[in-house]
Amino acid sequence: MADQSLRDIRIDPLTGDWASASATKPTSAAVSGDTAIGQHLRIRLRMIKGECPWDLDGGVDYFGTVFRKSATDSEIAADVQRVILGTPGITGLTSFALSRNPVTRLLSVAFSCTSDAGQFSTTVPLLEGV
Repeated sequence: MADQSLRDIRIDPLTGDWASASATKPTSAAVSGDTAIGQHLRIRLRMIKGECPWDLDGGVDYFGTVFRKSATDSEIAADVQRVILGTPGITGLTSFALSRNPVTRLLSVAFSCTSDAGQFSTTVPLLEGV
């Protein structure tokens, strides 16, 4: 039976550019398993809902929820959790914390989830200026 796990091109988390294997940097240009699922999660959490033409419901509803003046943390958390749980390969969410730093104006989420490739935890800075 063929391997059905998620595979993707490795993206440099600092620059957002494609990462490639080279003689000086012997990393694989492809990712799979937990690494691919985590990368896909980071991309989906930074995507604006409606931005992707073939997945109009994908991404966080930044303009409808996050940037709304009266938005509560629970409304923002519910939308972010929707994106996490809607990510292919994610089977459950075991912990979740949303944090807003008024000084740096940074919104981030820290969470643990179960996936087809096991369990992992990560913190994702969503955006600045919130």
